[in-house]
Amino acid sequence: MNEKVSIIIPVYNAENTIVQCVESIVNGTYQNIEIILVDDCSRDSSVQICRDLEKKYSTIKILQNKQNQGVSYTRNRALEIVSGQYCMFVDSDDWVDNDYVESFVREMKKTGVGMVISGYVNHDEIISGRVDKFGWKESMECQINDRIEDLYHNRMLQQLWNKIFLVSIIKEYNIQFDESISMGEDYRFILQYLQKMESKKCILIDKYLYHYIRGEGNSLMSKFSEKDVSQQIYNIKLMLPLMKIEKQQQEIFFEKEKAVIEEQYAYMLMHRKMSVAQKIKKMKSGIKKGWIRLYVKMSFLLLKEKFAKIMK
Repeated sequence: MNEKVSIIIPVYNAENTIVQCVESIVNGTYQNIEIILVDDCSRDSSVQICRDLEKKYSTIKILQNKQNQGVSYTRNRALEIVSGQYCMFVDSDDWVDNDYVESFVREMKKTGVGMVISGYVNHDEIISGRVDKFGWKESMECQINDRIEDLYHNRMLQQLWNKIFLVSIIKEYNIQFDESISMGEDYRFILQYLQKMESKKCILIDKYLYHYIRGEGNSLMSKFSEKDVSQQIYNIKLMLPLMKIEKQQQEIFFEKEKAVIEEQYAYMLMHRKMSVAQKIKKMKSGIKKGWIRLYVKMSFLLLKEKFAKIMK
């Protein structure tokens, strides 16, 4: 078991976290790795820290974007130069367990599946340092078509970093990150990959190998825009052919998830500091059909939340 693994880490203003992130991988139990750090024009000392890490560890390669391009462009640049048989993605403000890479490679090598998915630990720095674990009680092999709805609803499918990918599939079908969107690009990449897997078998391993740090800067809802609503809904459409249910059930599932996405957007929008006219304009643009109902519903919810704070 000595297949090479390419690990892609986008870097942007990560001076306080990049060392812990990289060294959690380098000091792990699996050694045949290359770590590709791609700096997206950081404004802090990230670049110098990355260069110091490159000097210290022979497994590290550094790329630098000429201008700030975003995480999708950054990952696509790294994909152009990967030399491993397998590919993994890690975020620069997170860290991994000692056997993170080894556990994934072992299952890929042993079973010959196209994807392995692990559990993860969510460290919430917004809500009093709360720590939650997401995963399974036992490892299992499954058809992704049978489990995709469950994985989606339990937020185990949408992330890159709790998975391992075959580079051969990525290269053969030129699977890339969509640089035109700012939310849901990870999930779209995963869906495109799953569509191209000949065997839809995957392994779910009963380990919490990845440590995701949720802080103010990486809160998705803080960046949710009306454009993102349509992109999230489009991702649901891409997911439907992978589901092992009848077309009528697919349509029911789609309408239900579409409503959830629109309600999340409406909730976020009502909590933004902007005028009523601006909120209405954005809600009409993002939701269109049914926006009035959601506006009224969220207005009452906002009043209820304010009243609850007053009564404390």
